[in-house]
Amino acid sequence: MAGEILADKLYTVEEVAELLGGLHRRTVWRMLSRGELPGRKIGRRWYVRGSDLLAAGTEDTEEGGGLRIGPVVVKRQEQKPKKKAGGVNPRVIGL
Repeated sequence: MAGEILADKLYTVEEVAELLGGLHRRTVWRMLSRGELPGRKIGRRWYVRGSDLLAAGTEDTEEGGGLRIGPVVVKRQEQKPKKKAGGVNPRVIGL
C-alpha cells in the first residue's frame, strides 16, 4: 500500500485510490457502489472509514504483494508516460 491507514479517519475517494496503490478514482467509486468496498455517502461524496478499509482488506503475499479486497488484489502500477498531443482535433476545425 502507498501509505499508512488510520482507523479513525474518514478518507475521500481520491485518498482511498492512492492508498490502494494508485487506482483510478472511478475504480474506487465502482467498488463502493457495488459494495466491494465499505463506504458511506454523505451528500454527493463517498467516504470510507479507515477501520472499514483495514477490515475489508488483507495483505496479499501469494500474488506478489498488494491489498486484497474481496476477489480483487490491488497492486501498485507503474505510471505510463503521457502521450503528447499529435494531430488536429477534427471538432476544432469543423470536420
